[in-house]
Order: sequence, then structure tokens, then C-alpha cells
Amino acid sequence: MVKRAVVLGLIPLFVFLSTSPLSSQTRESWQKLERNGQGYGYDHIIAEDLANGDIRYEIYQTIKTDIAGYNPQEITQKGHYLVDKNMNPVALDLQIKFKSRETHIQGEMRDGTLYLTRQVNRGEIQKQEIPFDGVYFEVVLGNVIFQKKDLGNFGLKVFNPVEGKVNEYDVEVIPDDKGSIIAKVRERITMIFYIDKKGLVKQIKFVELNSRSYVTTARNARRINYLNTADGLTLTVLCKPQFTNVWNISNAQISIKWKGIPFEQFRFTDNRQRAIEKAQYGNEYEAVIEIRKPHPPSMETVMPVQDGKYALYLKDTEYIKPTDPAIQKQLVEIQGDEKVALSLVKKILLWVYENIGTEYLAETLSGPEVLKRKRGKCVEFSILFASLTRAAGIPTRVAFGEAINGKNWVGHMWCEVWLGDWIAVDAAAGILVENPSHIKFIDSPTVMGTQKIRWKLVDNLGIEILNIQK
Repeated sequence: MVKRAVVLGLIPLFVFLSTSPLSSQTRESWQKLERNGQGYGYDHIIAEDLANGDIRYEIYQTIKTDIAGYNPQEITQKGHYLVDKNMNPVALDLQIKFKSRETHIQGEMRDGTLYLTRQVNRGEIQKQEIPFDGVYFEVVLGNVIFQKKDLGNFGLKVFNPVEGKVNEYDVEVIPDDKGSIIAKVRERITMIFYIDKKGLVKQIKFVELNSRSYVTTARNARRINYLNTADGLTLTVLCKPQFTNVWNISNAQISIKWKGIPFEQFRFTDNRQRAIEKAQYGNEYEAVIEIRKPHPPSMETVMPVQDGKYALYLKDTEYIKPTDPAIQKQLVEIQGDEKVALSLVKKILLWVYENIGTEYLAETLSGPEVLKRKRGKCVEFSILFASLTRAAGIPTRVAFGEAINGKNWVGHMWCEVWLGDWIAVDAAAGILVENPSHIKFIDSPTVMGTQKIRWKLVDNLGIEILNIQK
């Protein structure tokens, strides 16, 4: 069995805030976030019209989550956004607090650019300049949709302060004869906004997550408890029939069933597995995956890999940081005199496994943050491993799928390294993956590149072992 619990604990930690339409007075709103009827978060928003025509949104957000039942934690966000009368961004000042990280974000608009400063855990201040032409703050998303409702279908660019990036949304507006509208908003997940004829967002449904945010009273909004993500968000599926010893199996055929996600969004093929059958029945899909013991990886790969077609798998990304000085220093200590790429991969794999402890965090840490904290879930194991292997010039990508954890398949993240072929390696388990313990759904140069598949599979996944050979 996998030596460490491998639950993928990422969850959406945003609620798209909404307030009543503009007027000449201070306005207050409470929204509650719930999944399957259980409240686990709320937003309190106070909007104030300023003398110069700008609007100030004070926000207070609390979300309670328990990652797979192992680690209850509270995430809070407080501060303010400033926008002009047309909802265009002016400034922001936010404090976002996770279990391991407290981030102070300040930003000011000048000449179409957001000048952002970010301070993590009261440490060094990082500065960033983000082109902000046509970008809105998430606090006014409902208002902007209502303003643009006559366009029918349109795109929106929205700043996500947690990720520190601009996300692009596709919006489809469906009006009714009473002046209200329903708006479908699609990015990683699908959101449905219910907006009344005055422009007030009454409810937002997060379709794939079976969650919603809705306007309510302060008393009801604050009636929340920790959401155990093992209720389905971690993609936990009973393994049936049970593997007696997955490490002794050389070949397996496994059926994967889901709804609403086209085959082309998956990347089932790697050095161990391939789709041998595909079937579609209306909105329902099935793929039969064959997993075989792979050929031994090549000992001849020369590092650093210079081939330009692997450049994406060597770069710094939002979380994977091969050029960070601390990552570079740690690589030197691990590598020593090692010149063989495969041997170095094994050394890095063992070092990460032995030196990083398991902690189920709601947040996602960067490679340098994992190196400093020495703890994380499977995502952090993968991020640190990828940071170190990329620093060595070994192309590395992130894979997401399911892994065996006791009697269950569980959502999991691992890596693949290029050694003449893409080789699956799992830093959270300290292994080169060579058997049916892992089923890959998608791979990407970035962590976030795996998430469109990941969230669409919530409450939407069936797995059955059809045949095994030892």
C-alpha cells in the first residue's frame, strides 16, 4: 500500500461576493456557503458610497474545512476593495489567513496596471505589476454581470487574490420575462448566478461541487461547521473488488465511469497505462484503462535536458520554483557528484519522502514554502519534487488521478519525469510507480492545469477493477 495517506486536499476557497445594487446609502449583505445542506462558510459585506463617487466594499469571510477528516482548519479573509462607479478597480487591501500562511495583499491601479505588494507571514514584501485592462475584482462580479446582461454571451476577466492571478470566465445570460436573469459562469467549475430584476445576486450555485452561496440573515450565515472533504470532494471511491496486494500485480484492466466530461479532456496515456475501450451513452462516459508494468527507465538521459520541446516542463510556475535560491541550494546538497539523471531522480525522490511530513493543508504551498515548512499533502510533495528535478534540468510535469489508499481510491497528485519517456514517480509514497496503484486522468506543466478535470469529477466518478494478472 502507499506508505502515506495521499488525499488531495485542494478545495475552492473563494466565494464570489455580491451586494445589493447601487444607492446613496451604506449597504450590508450576508451570504452563506453550503454543500449538500451543510453550512461551512459565510461572507459579510458592507458597501459604502464615497464622496468622490467611488465605492468601498468591506469584506469579512470565514470558511471552515476539515481535509479528509484529518485536519480541521479555518480560512479567513478580511479587508476592502475600492472600485469606481462603473465597477472598475481602484485599490485593494486584504488579509488572507490560512493555517500555515497569512498574506497581506495591497494593490493600487495606475495607468491600466495593478501595482501589487504581497507580504507572507510578515516576511519579505514581494512586488508585482499585473496588466489590468478590462479586469474586475471578484467582489463586484455579480454587479458587472447584471450591467452587461444585454450582451447575452461575453467573457470576463476577474482577479483572484488567493492565487494572485487574473482568471478568464465565459458568461451566458438567460433573461426571464420578469426582468430577473440567470447567468452561467464557467472557468474551472460552472457557477450559476440567480440575479433579481434590481441586480441583487440572490444565490450562486457551484454546479460540480453541489454547493451554493445564498443571501440570508447574519444569524443563519454564521451557523456553520467544518466541512469534511471526505464527503466526496477528495474523490474517494471504494476499491472493488479489493486488491489483495497491488504491488504483486503486473497487469490490470480498470473501468472508469463519469458524466459530462468529453474524452479529449483526459490524458489517460502514460508509460504504464492506455485506454483500450471507450464508450459514450448520452451524457455518460466510460473508459477501460489497461495498466501494465512499464519498461525500466533509461539510464542514458543527459541532464540538463536542452531540447526546446520540454521547455514548459523546466520553467518556474506559480508553485513550482526551480530557480529559487533555497531550491538550488538543496539540490546541490542532494545531488553531490551524481551525474546520472535516473539516479538523481531516485535520490531526490527519497530525500523528499524522508524529509517532508504529511499535513493536510487547505492551502497550496510553493516549492520553497514546502522546503521551509517540511510538511504538506500530496500536492506539496509533488511541488517540491518538481522544483528540485526541474532545477537539475530534468523535465517534470504534474499528474492527477486516483491512488490506492487502504480500501479506497483517493484523489491524488504525483509527478512524471522525462527520462527518454515520461516516467511516473510519487514523492508522497517515495516510489517509481510501476503497478496499478495509480490511475492517471490528466497531466500538466502546472498544478492548476490539472484542476478543471479534478473539480468536474466531484460526486461524479465510478471505478471498477475488471481483471488483474500477477
